[in-house]
Amino acid sequence: MDFKQKLSDIFHPSFPSSLNAQRSEERVPSELSKLLSDNVIFRTENAKRNSISSYSVTNDDVLLSIDERFYDESFNASLHELKELGDVRLKELIQVEKQKLLNQLTVISKKVFSVVLERQADYNQEFNRILELQDELDSALGFCTSSRLQTASAKKSIAAAGLELVYKYRKKKQLMSLLQSLEVIKTMQETELHIQAQISKGDFAEAIHLLAECQKVLQPFSHFTCVAQLNLKLQDTLIMAEEMLDNALAKVCENFNTSQYERIQEAYESLGKSHVALDQLFMHMTTAIHTAALSVVSGYVVLYGSSIDVNKVTFSELCKKAVPESCVPCLLDLCRSMWTLMFNFNRVINWHLSNNILGNIALNDHQSDDIPTPDDRKTSKSIDDTSYTEQKLNYGKSRVWQDIQTKLKDFLLSVDVSAFRIEELLSILDIIRRLIEVGKEFSGSQSESLQDCLRQQTISYFKNYHFSRFDELKAFLDNESWEPCPVSESFSCKRLAEFQFLEDVFYTRTDSSENDNGIAISYFKEHSEEYTPFDTLKSPQDSSFYDKCGSVKLEDGLDHTEDNPFSVKKVVLPTLSNTALSLLRLIGRYLQMMRLLQPIAFDICICLNQLIDYYLYAVAKFFTFEVKDSSSIIPNSKLPAVLEKIESDLILNDDQPMAHEEKLKVLAPSLSRIVNLSRPESMVARITAVESVVFLAQQLENFSDEFKAATSESKHAALDSFFQKVKTNAVDLRHPVFACIARLVIKRDLVLAQMNRVQWDIREVMSQHSPYVDELLIELQSFSTRLGETLSRVSVSPEVHTLIWEHVALYANQTLLEGYSNVKKCTNEGRALMQLDFRHFTMKMETLTSVRPLPGSTLVETYIKAFYIPESTIEEWTKEHTEYSEKQLQSLVQVVSQSNKRRILKFPMLEERKL
Repeated sequence: MDFKQKLSDIFHPSFPSSLNAQRSEERVPSELSKLLSDNVIFRTENAKRNSISSYSVTNDDVLLSIDERFYDESFNASLHELKELGDVRLKELIQVEKQKLLNQLTVISKKVFSVVLERQADYNQEFNRILELQDELDSALGFCTSSRLQTASAKKSIAAAGLELVYKYRKKKQLMSLLQSLEVIKTMQETELHIQAQISKGDFAEAIHLLAECQKVLQPFSHFTCVAQLNLKLQDTLIMAEEMLDNALAKVCENFNTSQYERIQEAYESLGKSHVALDQLFMHMTTAIHTAALSVVSGYVVLYGSSIDVNKVTFSELCKKAVPESCVPCLLDLCRSMWTLMFNFNRVINWHLSNNILGNIALNDHQSDDIPTPDDRKTSKSIDDTSYTEQKLNYGKSRVWQDIQTKLKDFLLSVDVSAFRIEELLSILDIIRRLIEVGKEFSGSQSESLQDCLRQQTISYFKNYHFSRFDELKAFLDNESWEPCPVSESFSCKRLAEFQFLEDVFYTRTDSSENDNGIAISYFKEHSEEYTPFDTLKSPQDSSFYDKCGSVKLEDGLDHTEDNPFSVKKVVLPTLSNTALSLLRLIGRYLQMMRLLQPIAFDICICLNQLIDYYLYAVAKFFTFEVKDSSSIIPNSKLPAVLEKIESDLILNDDQPMAHEEKLKVLAPSLSRIVNLSRPESMVARITAVESVVFLAQQLENFSDEFKAATSESKHAALDSFFQKVKTNAVDLRHPVFACIARLVIKRDLVLAQMNRVQWDIREVMSQHSPYVDELLIELQSFSTRLGETLSRVSVSPEVHTLIWEHVALYANQTLLEGYSNVKKCTNEGRALMQLDFRHFTMKMETLTSVRPLPGSTLVETYIKAFYIPESTIEEWTKEHTEYSEKQLQSLVQVVSQSNKRRILKFPMLEERKL
């Protein structure tokens, strides 16, 4: 540090760092003496001047007013002052500036002198220490001189024999020490052989401990050449032990053994490489995953006749060589191999967690509020290691699962699923779905990449599959005979092969993660290396629909007795057509795909809805064409609007091209030529068709929970609406179909013709009913017999049986009402004949059916009684009874007002109804 800088540090308190740092170390340089001498001269010359100056300015203020550039050694102060004066030539100003500089110099001199006085004591103390050190050196020199003199005297006085004895004793001691060293070296050599034996046994921890001890023992004997060689050999043994330890760690990936893994961890702890062990384990897991996947796929490639060098192709290229027939078993074995690796890695994690838990328990017992001891510091370090281990294990799980996903994704993307049958695709989806569930339990991952891969592979396949199912359904409908399929009383949809997945534990556990006892279910607790979660999965060839369902003979459950002509089957069997049975199987397929492809589950449900709607449309088109306006039969039903929407959304017109569009459309089905709906025997086909629709709707409702389990909660309301709509439409479809049966039973034109031939303007009361009543009752009696025969072939519920009779009775009454409305002239006696005919018809009708009251009978009876209404009240009556048609009311008014035909003009309501 230069002198001016020192002065700056001393005189400026505002810069204490330099002053404090140098106060105890720096010495006053030689220039200070000169400065002090000059100070004496200035002090004498300026004594008077200083006495006159004002002391209002303190020394500190003067020091602060000094320009810092004066402390710079390279600064030219004289030149600076001359520049500051500039062109000033006044003596007084020059004298003032000179006085200012002299004041500053005086203050600096005083400050320097005070600092010197302050350090005078330190100087004296240091000088005294130097004098003491000089005295000690003189004393040491005298001691050395005396010792040398005494040694020389002793050498002369001791005999040569004594020195020889001392020499030999010393040599003996050296030889004994050498012998002990050789014995230690020999023991270390023997220990090296023992170390190799321990390594071969797999006791790496003991071997590494012995190696460390040997190296520590041999360290004092490193000057021996043989010890250096032994150290090299021990180092080679240590390297070999680490390699064998790494190989043993690699085997843990495929076969975890608790005791063996404990020894491995102890060995790594002895080496101080516990953290490295986890990294090595992750690396071995990655290698094992690749090796296992390559081995499984290459095995199937070679098994199915492909010759390929595995070492020259990548895993993705190898997967492309797999034939479609081998994909399902190959994928199954691949997942089993991945399960083995995950199962062993999970056991590794559990081992570390259990050890960490035991360590934390010991830590909690040891914790106290005392001052930390070395053991406490070790425990704190153990906590840090435990936290690090947990983080590494969590990372390892994610990394292992990511590697497995990558292998499975490569395999799936290389497979051409378009060549698969639906059973094979469902098997693949089933396997991957189970693997995803295992991965979720293993790592907590949702496996988005694997699910995206599945979605990518299956969306196009499903679109083609759905379109082909429409073609298949249309082919079934075009060739359907509408005969009921024989099924047993124990028939259940869950017995069909397509619904077998619902009985699998895997699908049950996806709905709930707990068993009946409320205990969480775990794949890794329920399975082992030998018994994997994929062992319960079946190949598509293991079972078939006919093995599960079979064609079972129908047992006659009818009991036709004369005492009870209205009896029906006590046990109601499902009524299914061949097409409905095929559609029921498709429901199972689509439901399984919904469970396996939950991201597009709702889209699959919409496609299933299209199939149901198409079947509903076909049944309505085939068996309700006789009814032009079904709204008159079921006034509040939405069925007509639903059928119109189905036709606009799904049915393809003949002039439109048939193509795969985003909005799927197919050709309308056609009724098979073998079905003749004009014959009375067609009643079996009609009942089978409509009841199969109702049965399908019931099954959809029964599986509503399964459908909801496959979709998100936000879609449940839409599913409920879908199930309710299908059920309502199916039930409503019964009415037009059964109405068509009634129209087939009753020859309406013939009955009306017979009624028109009856003379209603008679003048005497008849005691015998009209012939048309007998004709109508004969047709109904014949229908009752055919209905009994039909119900022996088709199983229906009492509700359906009653509904059929209701529509027949309603149509019969509507026919009578239409006939009575055709009457042009009628007397009171003719009205009495009408009542007699209707009463006789009702009485006989009630013997044929248990329906009470007969539908439409009130309309007929009220209409007949209306003939007795006076002309003055007929207008009000027509306004109140809007259930009759315009023609019926017109005819009634005409008959009532036969005396004055212009009376009809009094009823503007009829004119309004015309409008």
